[in-house]
Amino acid sequence: MNAHKREMARNLILRFGQGSFKKTYIRLRDFAVTDGGLKRIKCPALALTGAGEGKEPLRQLEHFLRLVSGPVASHAFTSDEGADGHCLSGNLAYSAAVSLDWLDEVFA
Repeated sequence: MNAHKREMARNLILRFGQGSFKKTYIRLRDFAVTDGGLKRIKCPALALTGAGEGKEPLRQLEHFLRLVSGPVASHAFTSDEGADGHCLSGNLAYSAAVSLDWLDEVFA
């Protein structure tokens, strides 16, 4: 594991208070949302992802959009927008603007 991935793993273990990566991975399962849980979401929801994260996050975004019962909006950030990576960290100002614009619309 390269130094960057090792640091990411160490940080994840620390944030979840687990003693190993395996224990952290098992703990993360507690946060899974079932299809039934998604269907019970009736409030407005905003789904965001970075297109540069790969096919799985984009697949999960589409799955979320299909199953949520309430009004749902989405945005897949592109490399042109500079926010296509994990947590949209490449352009936090823009990703925050998208989120705040959505909130303005929801609470108008």
